[in-house]
Amino acid sequence: MNIASRLQSMAAPGQILISYETFAIVQDQIDCAEFGEIEVKGIAYPVAALRVLDPREASGPAPRTLHERQPHFRMDFDLSAMSENDRMAAAASLRKALSLLE
Repeated sequence: MNIASRLQSMAAPGQILISYETFAIVQDQIDCAEFGEIEVKGIAYPVAALRVLDPREASGPAPRTLHERQPHFRMDFDLSAMSENDRMAAAASLRKALSLLE
């Protein structure tokens, strides 16, 4: 509850911030975007925060970002910010990761 209170105090008016732990529970019900890591008083490590998206914001065109976090796995990319070379390098990295997983 301490982390939730700290995130609430850091949110802009009308904005909702949640921790990654909360997101892991509700990720199938709400859309979120990465907000970044936040230093929280009383917590020894940075807290990964996410911004809850307005349903109108989430129902737009197909998403051009992907943020996945699992134990021992993290993937973040924004297609709209990537050049063609960036996309090719990312695809090569994903192929390499898939071959290691098989």
